[in-house]
Amino acid sequence: MQPVLRPLAALLVGSSLLCALPGCMEPQTTPARPARIDSDYRTAQLNTRDYDAAFAAAESAVTEHFQITSADKVAGVIQLVPSEYTRLGGTRVRRVGQVVIRSTGSYIIAAVQVQIERYATPSIRAIQPTFGADDRPGTTPIQEDAGYTPQQQEYWMPERRDTALESQILSRIVDAINQVSQPATTQPAAAQPAAATAPQ
Repeated sequence: MQPVLRPLAALLVGSSLLCALPGCMEPQTTPARPARIDSDYRTAQLNTRDYDAAFAAAESAVTEHFQITSADKVAGVIQLVPSEYTRLGGTRVRRVGQVVIRSTGSYIIAAVQVQIERYATPSIRAIQPTFGADDRPGTTPIQEDAGYTPQQQEYWMPERRDTALESQILSRIVDAINQVSQPATTQPAAAQPAAATAPQ
């Protein structure tokens, strides 16, 4: 056992020395790369390198239209609560969205995606279980409604992207960053009117 314990002890000492180096146990603060930003997002390059400011601006920009379900600053992803409304005729429609803030090191990109979906839950009662010689049902409650939450029983069919709302949210993010980046300008003092003189 002695030859086996000696290399193991050396390995433990080496790993302890490595962890003693600066930064070994420090938390990860650099934003992780989120899911790839593809053509399904509307993007803009922000006039800042301040990642925290960009993320805060994105959170503020979406609150006019959505509630935030989660905001992961490390991943750079803001998930939005679906916003539902009813069209003329009674069709249920909702908007689902996501905002991604990505730092490349040289600049920061904001990406917005808003999808419009139509309620289209199929009737799961259309096909009834069949019975043969065995009179026991072929399905159990867990296979039917009882096994699902109301949200899980709903099916929403994607229709199209709401590019107008994407542009509006993205514009608000860009404007907020530009206001922070531009230094405040001092307005020149207004000229004082000359004192009126009494007629001679």
